[in-house]
Amino acid sequence: MVQREKPHRILHVTRVAHGGVMVVVDQLARGVDKKCFESVVAFDTERKSHLRHSLFESEIRTINLAKSSASQTLYPSKRINSRNIGLKIENRFGQKASDLYFSLKDFYRFLYLDVLKIRLLLRIIRKNGIDLVHTHNNLHFGKAEIFAAWIMGIPCICHNHQFQKLTYFDKIFIKFVDRFIYISS
Repeated sequence: MVQREKPHRILHVTRVAHGGVMVVVDQLARGVDKKCFESVVAFDTERKSHLRHSLFESEIRTINLAKSSASQTLYPSKRINSRNIGLKIENRFGQKASDLYFSLKDFYRFLYLDVLKIRLLLRIIRKNGIDLVHTHNNLHFGKAEIFAAWIMGIPCICHNHQFQKLTYFDKIFIKFVDRFIYISS
C-alpha cells in the first residue's frame, strides 16, 4: 500500500469558542493521527476561552474568521425580535407564511453575510490545501463553509451540536453535505 507523502488537512469551522462544542473541536483537532491528518481550526467568533487559547498556543494552525471578515458590519446594530414577527405572521396568515418569512430572512443573511465568508473560506481552503471541511455549526449557521467546500469539490461534514428547526432555505444545503453527525444522549 502506497502511503501519502503529506497528511490530509481538515478544516474545523466553529462559531463557538466555549462549552461542549469547543471541547469536541479541541479533542478532534488534537486527537488525530498526525502522520495521516493535520487540523486547521477556524473561529468565526471573537469570543475568548481557555480551550481556544490552548489551541492557539499549540502547533495547530488557528484562523480568526471574525477578524478577517468585513461582514460583521452589515447587520444593523438595533435588532428586531424576529420571533415576534414570525409569531404575528403565523397568527395572521398561518404556519407556512411564518416558515416563508424565516426562509426569506435566512436568504437575506446568506447574501449579505455568508457570501463574503465564502470568498474568505475559499482562500483559506486553497492556501492551506484543505482536503475536508468539518463544520461544527448546523445547516442554519454553517452555510458558508458548506458551500465553500462544495465549490472546491471537497467533502464536508456537518456536526450538529444542537437541534434547531430548519427553514426551507436551510434545507437546500442538505445536498451539499457529505455526512452529518448529530448529538445524542
